[in-house]
Amino acid sequence: MGKDRGSPFDTIWAPASPKGVAPRGIVRLSGPESFPILERLCGAPFSRRRGGEFRNLILEEGGTPLLLPALCLGFVGPASYTGEDLCEIHCASSPPLLAILGRRLEECGARGAWPGEFTRRAFQNGRLDLARAEAVIAWIRARDEESLARAGRGLGGGGSPEEELRRSLLDLWALLEAGLDFSEGETGEVSRDFWEPELRRLERRAARMAPELPVGGGECGLPSYLLLGPPNAGKTSLCNALCLDGTEGRGLVSSTEGTTRDIRWRRVAGLEFRLADSAGGRFREVGEGGDQERRILERELARADGWIWMESPGPGGRLEGPPRALPGTPALKILGKADLRGAGTEGRRPPGWLPVSVRSGEGLEDLRESLRALGSQSDWTAALEAARRAGLDTMRSALARAVAALDRGLGPECVAAELREAAGILDPERSSRLPEELLDRIFAAFCLGK
Repeated sequence: MGKDRGSPFDTIWAPASPKGVAPRGIVRLSGPESFPILERLCGAPFSRRRGGEFRNLILEEGGTPLLLPALCLGFVGPASYTGEDLCEIHCASSPPLLAILGRRLEECGARGAWPGEFTRRAFQNGRLDLARAEAVIAWIRARDEESLARAGRGLGGGGSPEEELRRSLLDLWALLEAGLDFSEGETGEVSRDFWEPELRRLERRAARMAPELPVGGGECGLPSYLLLGPPNAGKTSLCNALCLDGTEGRGLVSSTEGTTRDIRWRRVAGLEFRLADSAGGRFREVGEGGDQERRILERELARADGWIWMESPGPGGRLEGPPRALPGTPALKILGKADLRGAGTEGRRPPGWLPVSVRSGEGLEDLRESLRALGSQSDWTAALEAARRAGLDTMRSALARAVAALDRGLGPECVAAELREAAGILDPERSSRLPEELLDRIFAAFCLGK
């Protein structure tokens, strides 16, 4: 399952409701296999018409069949949030129940979504422009009412600096175009003294915009993942082998359990990536206790882009895997101390696990490549930032050319052409509508009451 000929993406799933017990839990699917996967869960065909149907989903836990009553909603692409076929499952918000549902979705071929991947697909499929995509990010990361209100204005398509500048550029462009057909002294003439100050003001304003609009992914702008696992799995040794030391220092390695007691973020050498060493065993308290260590871990998990599981082999190479108390699924599963006898890696690779040995160096380069790929998928906000800054730079160049044309004594038609380009760059999705927007402004400004 996954991709088809008409889609460059596979099918992803993610919870769309807050964690914990509530009247309703929501799980969302997006991608070419969304409807087929939902049909497998229902055991019957599902209508492709937009709307909802009450169904009993067929789950299984420990060999025991389980029926989950749910309201299932279908949205056929491209008329959906992501622009793809999209399905929602509304059911009881029981954390164990939703965990079973998530495992069943992955068995059917869906992949757990990376942070922000639904919005990323909406942007790449043309359902959201850059400004609105960034507003979604700002909405999720809002920490107070002011930042929440600012993100809300961006989601509505207004209030962002780019949108305000675009409106001003369109107004100025309409003013110039309206006066092009009139000669000096005629009634419709638009004097240069009337529009030149506004052009220079907008050019100065655009020149100040680029440095003031950082986006960044996560709180530090880098993909950030927690390294979790049982005590003495080799997490600290792995971080020491991968990460820059500098002023952060190397983690203390000891055979005594509990040596690592806090979460330490460190930069991976040679990669735009952050990794956090953590205390072994603290993950088992997620959702169960109320102590300070658990709260710290929950806070860091909420801020991170995801988590990586590391475990050393038990007797006979046995691996337990991550506990169900952890939210979501691990981005990677690392088999530590793979050089030990009984690690189960002689001549084969445990399915789904990446064998690594800090002592022999086995698997370290493969791990770096996996982290590099993981970072490129997670930090999609960096791509948004790069695209946004490139657009702003191009827009500033267009305005600079407009001012230069004015200073060289060229006519207002040359200035108007540069204004059109600048306005189109600020919102490429609406560039095809520029002539209609121009006419709307001209008639609104010059044909009052007609």
